[in-house]
Amino acid sequence: MLKHVTERDLINSRNLFTVGLGQVGFAISQAMNHAAKECGLSREQIVDRMNEVAAQLNINITSGNSKTLTLTTLDKWLNPNERHKPNFEAFVLFCQVTASLEPINAMGGPLGGVMITTYRAKILEMAEGELAIKMLRKKNRELRKQVTTK
Repeated sequence: MLKHVTERDLINSRNLFTVGLGQVGFAISQAMNHAAKECGLSREQIVDRMNEVAAQLNINITSGNSKTLTLTTLDKWLNPNERHKPNFEAFVLFCQVTASLEPINAMGGPLGGVMITTYRAKILEMAEGELAIKMLRKKNRELRKQVTTK
């Protein structure tokens, strides 16, 4: 019988000091930089779209007194050697504007997790169902053998 392993079990089984917790910020910046390069938008366009959506949603995506994101700040976020990182709202908005899950996956990596699309989640659920059916059929065959050999 399959043992049900929860996400908490997986997270607790990992030693965050050995899986690069200290490198998460570096990995996120690298992933954001890659997403920015691959999304088909210039950095200026990314800044403009982020500011536009942030204004529509009335969310603050910058720190300090600045009301809008600047190219200088975005460049800091995308530089792995900089300590300056986006807040949560800005991070999610960046992923939306660049249409990339790569930065989120960089954040989840040390916990053993990745973000997948709803479509991929359905495929995974289907595969898990198929595996469960296969294991139940095997168990059923074994029980039949026991019943018929007595």
